[in-house]
Amino acid sequence: MNAPRTRAGLVLRSTLSGEAPASHLVAGPVVFLSAGEARAIVEIGARTVVDRALGVGVGVAALGGQLLTLLDLDPPGPEETRPTSRVGVLAEIESGESVIVAAGPVLATGNFSAASEGEGVAFEGNDMPLLSLALLYRKVEARIWEGRALASQARAPASRRSEGRIP
Repeated sequence: MNAPRTRAGLVLRSTLSGEAPASHLVAGPVVFLSAGEARAIVEIGARTVVDRALGVGVGVAALGGQLLTLLDLDPPGPEETRPTSRVGVLAEIESGESVIVAAGPVLATGNFSAASEGEGVAFEGNDMPLLSLALLYRKVEARIWEGRALASQARAPASRRSEGRIP
């Protein structure tokens, strides 16, 4: 008889709504982050969201004297003032870059039974999908740079736009 497959990591809550463009990447209000990406649960010294892409807040967070990329799955709305979690997950994506994920509370850590389908885990009787930080990071970063390029084109003189020399 084979032992049940288990996966190590943590289960956390995301408040990213189903209407957010990135909700299909986050895949649910409760997600699993594998120990392969998660390094530590940390207190974020200071964080600033400087942009939004696909409904995810993107910014910087201070940790141990360093500024790291912040992916905020629990960003306040543009006119919303509410306390936000000062706890995040320090993670390393496949490119080797360290990022901090801010979300709702961490619900559990440890070894979990594998989900019946996919790469997630079973938690409290339900399958929780895997949150692929590497994929989320790439999609969010691409959307931000796309927006910056469009803004740069809009500011460029018409003569440069027609010659195709916009940096």
